[in-house]
Amino acid sequence: MKTANLQLKQYKTEGDIRHQYNPLHNIKNADGTISDFNTNELNTDQLHIDLSKPLDLQCQPSYDGTVNLIINDDANPPRIINSRFSVIEDNRYRVINRNQKEQTNLYDVSKIDQQTRLFRTINKIPRIELKRILSTGCLPGGNYTFYIKYADNDYNKTDVVAESGIVSIFNGNVYEPKTISGTILNEKTDKAINLKILNIDDSFYRFYIYYVREYCDSDGNILTEAKQIREPFELTTGECTITGFEAADVVSVEELNINYLLVDSVKTQAQVQNMLFFGNVASTIIDNATFQDISYHIGVSLVQEPSSIGWIDENYEPKNTDGYLQSEYYSYKNIYYKLGYWPDEFYRLGVAYIMNNDSITPVYNLRGIAFDWTNPTNVVETYDKENSKLNRNTILNETTLDNTWGVFKNPSVDETHCVIDYQRQQVHP
Repeated sequence: MKTANLQLKQYKTEGDIRHQYNPLHNIKNADGTISDFNTNELNTDQLHIDLSKPLDLQCQPSYDGTVNLIINDDANPPRIINSRFSVIEDNRYRVINRNQKEQTNLYDVSKIDQQTRLFRTINKIPRIELKRILSTGCLPGGNYTFYIKYADNDYNKTDVVAESGIVSIFNGNVYEPKTISGTILNEKTDKAINLKILNIDDSFYRFYIYYVREYCDSDGNILTEAKQIREPFELTTGECTITGFEAADVVSVEELNINYLLVDSVKTQAQVQNMLFFGNVASTIIDNATFQDISYHIGVSLVQEPSSIGWIDENYEPKNTDGYLQSEYYSYKNIYYKLGYWPDEFYRLGVAYIMNNDSITPVYNLRGIAFDWTNPTNVVETYDKENSKLNRNTILNETTLDNTWGVFKNPSVDETHCVIDYQRQQVHP
């Protein structure tokens, strides 16, 4: 018979604040124990504190009686660290435990850089996957685009971190084309949308769903609305179902396109009426010329997947049960994953870069060309910082329409090439 030894370690939760000095006791270790906030142990890999860069601290009261320390040193991103204790009567203190899934005033030793940043950034770019459309909801018809924002246990949100493809909601069953019809204005359907968030940053605990719906009125005029689903979803599984029954608030479309000021370091800070002001702010300087030159050396290829999207018989019945990969063009998953480009058309394509502080650069032109099925690859030379400068807005080759405007022309369609899409491969400098 085996035995297990259990140990219970009790931490002091209240005491006399006079005649006592201790470091903040708010670091959570890998084994679940709590230890002091010792910068000597955390400095090397995560905090990068340097004695030659004195810290500037501002104390800010928090909602539960604790104190937030706003820390800047003109070298690192602004940080916020909660004291985890509150001063009570008779010069005593009390440790404040926030009753949450994971307390936001305890800092995981492996995530301390992410969790202490005043401007929260992400270390993984999430991806939104459309799993299925269910007949268990009441969503109005239209084309939906979803956006997500992460949030911590105190419901502090990040900027938008992911955008979905188009999710098309219409009346009817994709396996019964005669039942399919569009909707007008806010006409309800019986549909619900099941989404899965992949590549999750586990330093957050919730995510908020925003969406933009495009629909039309009775005259065919395109209308747009944007909403935020009021209650957040848990990041435990990364899965959510939007039924149309959720409480949602109308938001401005511009809210999803705000460029927030992201700060790399701050030299001066001050508080006025509980508002924090920064001065001598340093942020990332975008080298537009270099980014544009790199973009000209990203190869763009015209590709066609080997399988067709047409898999129904003359009675509009599925030929087999392999799901959306073998269904017709009106399948919601074909629209989401395989929406391509028209033959014989011109498209202008560009690329934007995500910086280390999560800011997004402007869009830079790719190197355009007129594609041919016999030569569907736009081959470009490897990027060379010293010798790869190209003049902007020029035609480099009149025969192939090789250009620096980022304009691509698709070839004509024939019976063997009926699906057009682009696959981009970056040439690293």
